[in-house]
Amino acid sequence: MSNNWDENDLDKSPENHGEADSQPRLPWRPLSEESEYTDSRIPPVPTGSDSGESQSSEPPLSATERARRQFPSRRASRSPESAPVAPETPAAPPAPVEDSKVEILRPIEAEEEDVPEVPTPIRRSRLHPQPEETESAESAAVNQSNEFLIQEPEAKTELNYMTEVQTETESVATTIPSPEPEAESMAVFAAGATAATVPLPEGVEEWQEAISPDFDDETLLIDDVEPVEPTLVQHAAWASIPGTEGSSPSALNPAGAENENLEGEAVAKAKPKPKRPWWKRTLIWLAWIILAGIILGAIFFMISYLVIKVPPVDDAVRLQRTAVTYDDGTTEIGSLSEIDRTIIDPAILPEYVGKAVVASEDRSFYENSGIDLKGIARAFWNNIRGNPRQGGSTLTQQYVENYYKGSTAGYTGKYREVILALKINQSQSKEEILGNYLNTIYFGRRAYGIEAASQAYFGKSAKDLTISESALLSGIIPAPSAWDPAKNREKAEQRWTRVINLMAEDGYITQAQKNEAKFPEFLEKSPLSRRSGNSGYILDQVTAELKEKAGMNASDLAASGYTIVTTLNQPRMEAMEQTIKEMPAGSPNLRVGMISVDNKTGSIIAEYAGADYNKSQRNTVTEDILQAGSTFKPFTLLAAYESGEYNNRTIVDGSSPASFPGGYRPSNYGGVSYGKVPLRRALALSMNTAFLRVNDKIGPDKTKEMAIRLGIPRDTLGLDDNLSNSLGSASPHLINLAQAFATIGNYGKQVDVHLVREVRSPNGEIVYTEPTAGEQVVEANLAKHALDAMQDVVKRSGSAGGAMIRGYQIAGKTGTSSDNKSALFVGIIPQWTTVIGLYQVGADGSSESLSPIGNFREITGGSIPAITWRQYMVRALNGIEAEKFEKPERMENEISEKSHTEEAIPYETPETDPAAPAPEETKNNKTNKGSKSSGGKNNAAKTPEAKKTVEKP
Repeated sequence: MSNNWDENDLDKSPENHGEADSQPRLPWRPLSEESEYTDSRIPPVPTGSDSGESQSSEPPLSATERARRQFPSRRASRSPESAPVAPETPAAPPAPVEDSKVEILRPIEAEEEDVPEVPTPIRRSRLHPQPEETESAESAAVNQSNEFLIQEPEAKTELNYMTEVQTETESVATTIPSPEPEAESMAVFAAGATAATVPLPEGVEEWQEAISPDFDDETLLIDDVEPVEPTLVQHAAWASIPGTEGSSPSALNPAGAENENLEGEAVAKAKPKPKRPWWKRTLIWLAWIILAGIILGAIFFMISYLVIKVPPVDDAVRLQRTAVTYDDGTTEIGSLSEIDRTIIDPAILPEYVGKAVVASEDRSFYENSGIDLKGIARAFWNNIRGNPRQGGSTLTQQYVENYYKGSTAGYTGKYREVILALKINQSQSKEEILGNYLNTIYFGRRAYGIEAASQAYFGKSAKDLTISESALLSGIIPAPSAWDPAKNREKAEQRWTRVINLMAEDGYITQAQKNEAKFPEFLEKSPLSRRSGNSGYILDQVTAELKEKAGMNASDLAASGYTIVTTLNQPRMEAMEQTIKEMPAGSPNLRVGMISVDNKTGSIIAEYAGADYNKSQRNTVTEDILQAGSTFKPFTLLAAYESGEYNNRTIVDGSSPASFPGGYRPSNYGGVSYGKVPLRRALALSMNTAFLRVNDKIGPDKTKEMAIRLGIPRDTLGLDDNLSNSLGSASPHLINLAQAFATIGNYGKQVDVHLVREVRSPNGEIVYTEPTAGEQVVEANLAKHALDAMQDVVKRSGSAGGAMIRGYQIAGKTGTSSDNKSALFVGIIPQWTTVIGLYQVGADGSSESLSPIGNFREITGGSIPAITWRQYMVRALNGIEAEKFEKPERMENEISEKSHTEEAIPYETPETDPAAPAPEETKNNKTNKGSKSSGGKNNAAKTPEAKKTVEKP
């Protein structure tokens, strides 16, 4: 038989297939064993047997007839005119087949009288199925030979799809190459079906074209046939493809024999595998994300554990505290860090001290690994909710938190805290951790560590604490300021009771010890307040000076761990404080300020800035101001020297009162009129009228400029270039007066007065040193002449005789303001300059006249200030040899004291002999403007107390 089909095999009968020009149809009928099929497009199909047995000779019912009987409701008729004609296809030769459960059909040469018309495959969309139509009698005949089977050949390397439509007695089969094995479903072709629709996998177009070049998408419609339910048949290899639902029997799939009886069953359309619900997909994604997070978190944790280092505990504690010391660099004045901490060896502590803390703060301390996962989770949740931070950290975590103060806040800080806690727990024993904790935890009252806390609450060392005292300190750790027994005794007792009960429950104390425990006595106020007394002013002054001269702000200093060495000498500081405490009782509102400065270096060697920093924070030396009074007369003296018209022997007029333009008529203290006197004598007796006349002659602006050059700030209150500036109408700070007179004591060379000698970093590096360079602001010889004249002030005939110290050269000057609102004395020895000032503050904060002090009804610079100055210097000079001032050279204008006199001026004639002793200061003589002088002899020199103060120190 020929391998190709001929046109003559096609039936073109108009009565069976419509018009004569219709496309030829392909006839199908069962093939005999001898049939040979060699179509080039479709490979031969194995028959499954070589026995050569033929099919049964009894003609079976046709597939169309069976379909009509089985599905009578789906029969339809269609006019032959509308039926498409199949393209010309060569006839396939018959092939031998074995007796099989599936009859293999092959195309044969059709006889002209019974060649049916074969419908052409028509594309239809799965979403738009063909409507049912009535089948004509002519088209019904076609269905009898129109069943076919698509199945794959044996021994193929790729997997093939096989689709089969079975009837009771006959079937038609052919094969095409299948798509990739991953395909999820097969195409079903059913003879007599209006549309057989299944989802087609990716790549199915390759084998669709084997049937019809026009085949597309997912639907194959065999038109003009009776609809029947399709049956899905699988190849044996299909069972291994994921997503399939079993297999069907076929000649090529004996493994599916259990499903062989598919005759008459309706096979539903093949559907894609349904997707999982959205919530299942979400859970799967979340699971993957969580797993990835755990893996990445573990990696990050390991890296962090390796990178983060734990520094020594002592270094961290030192970094939190900046100490201020005396000039020896070791004796501490106080700290700028606002904390008190003393490191103590935990080995010397009673065992119950640490056990009390463990019972109160971390009962699992001896079992945990340094962290508490529940506590961390609770803290995390509280942070999310925005609630205040709550407890839950272990002792180790609390230690780390205090060790890295300010760096464990937030999630990042908490994470670092956990890492450090784990590392500390690995590197240190529990005893070491507990000891470090006790030395770093805050107990309130500015006390850090158990030793400072014991001193603050009980005034004793931690090694002497009792069980009850230990329980009280442990109980207030979570909120030490709020639960301080001095502020909230009820809460403190509740916490104490809790700790005692826990200690007994955990076996740290016996039941008998618990029953004997009583709430301990405690101090109402901590004795460790470093800013109490005079030291508080010193610490503030140190901070202010370093900010001005070194650019260091208070916060940097407090956290730097620096050691700040001051110029203060502890023995002289103690001498000054003791002297002022021994002053006669005065008004409760009396304020005293005192400062002692090294002339050559400008270093402050001692300072008294106030009695109690906690009561008043104003520094009497650097912040409060006092009207200078007659302490400004030496500035006029130096200005007169520079004018070239005056020297110490120049005769001046000390007559009182004096008359000046504008109606200004000042007088001397007590109304004493001295007449013609040498300039140095006028200074010794502090003659107001004499210095006003000199100031008027040289110009008040010269006095002002001299004061500024020596160290009085230009913006000082009351510093003007008027005539009365010679009498001290300006109101400088005591430290400004100390600067000016120390410059004179250093022979005109000015060095900045300062309090800080050097600043050391924690590793010992010096980061700041005191200023040492000086500037010559006044000719040295003129300064020596001024010192020579000022020595007459501190003599029995001078205004400050009470300041004399036998064997010591002392230059000085008294000062008393109008209405006795301030009283000052400046004393200079070759080494130091010391200034003391007294003033009184009213209830409204304004200054008021000084009240009587001791036996002195009126307070002048030559009374209490001069005597107090002497008493301090006697103590401060103990063991120090006396030095002498350098002698001045003769001035060019200086010939002799007798020959160089001032031109006579028509002033009032003095009523007393200038050579006679000056009268006692007994009366306050007011002037129209300016200040009152401390002229005349100081009556303190005639008192028994004054006579007793001339012994050699």
